[in-house]
Amino acid sequence: GKTTGIYVIEAIAPNVCRVTRIQHVDLNITGLPTKALKILAKGQLAEANMLQEKFRRNAKKVDEEVQQMLVERMKQGVKL
Repeated sequence: GKTTGIYVIEAIAPNVCRVTRIQHVDLNITGLPTKALKILAKGQLAEANMLQEKFRRNAKKVDEEVQQMLVERMKQGVKL
């Protein structure tokens, strides 16, 4: 099979970012049962969830940092 993907990382504040993962998987297999496809898809989602948990930060701290950045941008007159 073949898999291609892209990660889009957007800076929100100095220590805060948003990550978007777009992935396409071509198993190059015809006639694979639906159950097998679901198992493979579940594995891909498990990997994404593991990465999310690994880099998860305290929500209150992240909110505080984003709010501080928003206030700074408003003071500077930067378009949001």
